Amino acid sequence: GVTMATEWAFNHNLLAMPLRHFVGFGLGFDNDFYKLGDEPRLEYPPGGLRPRLAFSSKDESWALWYNGQLAFWTHPVDSTRQSGFFVRFGYADDTTNPIQWNLAAGLGGIGLLDKRPRDRYGIGVYHIEPSDKLPLPQLGIQEETGFEIFYNLQLLPGLMFTLDLQYVDTGLGKGRLVTRTPDDSWIGGIRLAIDL
Repeated sequence: GVTMATEWAFNHNLLAMPLRHFVGFGLGFDNDFYKLGDEPRLEYPPGGLRPRLAFSSKDESWALWYNGQLAFWTHPVDSTRQSGFFVRFGYADDTTNPIQWNLAAGLGGIGLLDKRPRDRYGIGVYHIEPSDKLPLPQLGIQEETGFEIFYNLQLLPGLMFTLDLQYVDTGLGKGRLVTRTPDDSWIGGIRLAIDL
């Protein structure tokens, strides 16, 4: 099949603050995309072979997305040191994609403190809404919301240490094939990165 994707970027100022937009669209066609929402059927290939499970398919699928970034602070001397807000949104054909839409937002930046000009930080939340078509409800797959906060310290040039904390509510609920719903999760992490 054929898949085409395009993304457009736009820059302008909002109340003297730089604002960037990214808008994208993807289209796939002449392909066999698995079609959610249809029960599988048994097919019997010729020659007396064992039956196999087959799923309905669709020739095309699409998705669109948007990313926006607003810098509310820029260092007066070093323009690489900025802090700002971001928002991300995506929407897709829910008959062929397990995720129908998602939304994320937060704030982050680099070099907020003069004594730590290369440190990075971020805080954000997200929400994922799955397709309500079969077989996802049967598997107990449902909406998920999460949160993350991190701080990345530059210890030396090329040596970064990151502290990270995440919360994820369970993306599994009641379904015919779910025996137990897992608890929500708190995840803490540390990372040491060396750039050579």
